[in-house]
Amino acid sequence: MLSTCGENTRKMRPAQYEVAADVEERSILLVDDTWTSGASLQSAAVALKRAGATRVVGLVIGRHLDEPTPSVTEPFDWDVCCLEQQQ
Repeated sequence: MLSTCGENTRKMRPAQYEVAADVEERSILLVDDTWTSGASLQSAAVALKRAGATRVVGLVIGRHLDEPTPSVTEPFDWDVCCLEQQQ
């Protein structure tokens, strides 16, 4: 079990995560519902590594992007990178 205290500040804060399970010598898969800044997932990963996890991998279900201005809005395309607008 992994828990945190405090609010999400979008800054690294691994000291605010508590690992309440034995993760020593284990591989851990972290699942996050949304990636905005990455700070929560990365902070949790650091806390797990400090607690002895051998390997920590993150899987993110959704990615939040700041909404572009209407003049640069393009239709969604699976073959185009949403960050770089490159194929």
